[in-house]
Amino acid sequence: MFPDKAAYSLVKNAEVLSRKTLASIYGMEKDEDIVACMWWEPALAFKATIKRPVVSGGFHDADVHGSGWHVPLMYLKVPEVVGLDDAPLISGSYLTADRI
Repeated sequence: MFPDKAAYSLVKNAEVLSRKTLASIYGMEKDEDIVACMWWEPALAFKATIKRPVVSGGFHDADVHGSGWHVPLMYLKVPEVVGLDDAPLISGSYLTADRI
């Protein structure tokens, strides 16, 4: 979820959140292992569902609720997209999770 429309639009228009990117970040062998990859504007959010390596709550499951899966996304660099009317632009800079 994003704090405002400007941040949401900036990341969405940068087109860095995709099945291919998520598969790479999470070490998935195939893009098809990303079950859902979609934007939800009413909530200013991005939704992704990935196949779990083990069943939730099963033996060897280290994260029953999936609460730690967001961490790799915190390090994803998002280049600011020039030309967005509603986004603050700083030429040549990157928007990272700590600046959203």
